[in-house]
Amino acid sequence: MKITRKEFNESWAIEREAYKEDCKYPFFNLEIEEDWGVIPEEYEDITKAGRATSYNAAINQNGPGDEYSYEVGYFKAFKLIAYFAKEDSDSFVMPAIFVARHFIELTLKNLIFNLSIVLGEPIKINKNNTHNLKELKEEVYKIASKYKLSPLMDNNFLEIINQLSEISPKSDEYRYPTNQNGEWNLKNNTPPSHIINLITLNHNMNYFYLLTQSLLILITNSSDSIFEDTVYTNPFVIELIKIITNKRFSENISESQVQDQVIGVIDSYNLPLEKAEIRCRENNSGIEVIYGDLSLFTIIGQGENLYLKTEALIIE
Repeated sequence: MKITRKEFNESWAIEREAYKEDCKYPFFNLEIEEDWGVIPEEYEDITKAGRATSYNAAINQNGPGDEYSYEVGYFKAFKLIAYFAKEDSDSFVMPAIFVARHFIELTLKNLIFNLSIVLGEPIKINKNNTHNLKELKEEVYKIASKYKLSPLMDNNFLEIINQLSEISPKSDEYRYPTNQNGEWNLKNNTPPSHIINLITLNHNMNYFYLLTQSLLILITNSSDSIFEDTVYTNPFVIELIKIITNKRFSENISESQVQDQVIGVIDSYNLPLEKAEIRCRENNSGIEVIYGDLSLFTIIGQGENLYLKTEALIIE
């Protein structure tokens, strides 16, 4: 069918009117219900506070890094998406799977890092970042089995990760219709019987959330954390460690090289840490980094690789 530009523009204007009703979704009482479906006549600055204070979201509200807001935000977003999916489950499944998978990925990475800190488990420096859930699961399992953290070795926990990894191995399958080669992410030969049960997924996410967040509150910077009364209660020390683990070091490390690298990170990233308080010394394991009179971590060499190791906070 061919139409004139005038006919096209008229049709578009008609459709815009029809779609205004959709903007009122989710169609239930809100604090600012009368404003929810508003379509502004001109651009509005989203960084200006509005009169409905509960809708003014504070960014980085829980301090630097703020893993809590990322993880809990994605978990709660999944819960809302899954709940409203009954209205259009074939569409809602796309963000539901993506958000669920992303929550699991963020949580596994957070577990690996924080468990390594509190257990004194070496963290590989300059390790390639991965979005592969099975690889992350194996890292968590390796730590869990070494330190007898049996809930993280439970088959139910592991299968939740496995199934999300199989459904979305690359994290993009439910974000984009096509991959970088232009191929459909979801093949058109998928059998009609292939479904995602969002209620069951919700149950599995509840299980995963309960198990991981109840652990993370003990090993992250919170009032219940074992970081309390240690140098790691300073979030900028944690940020320093995360940055250092992503840096490159020469093969033959020395006290001066490590000290220069640490001070360079503090400078480059404007971390509010006293550079004059940083010093390094060689010990039996490697090069120890000290802040004031507190040991931060030790850089150790194992074969061709370098690792960052803290002093364990959990002891036998």
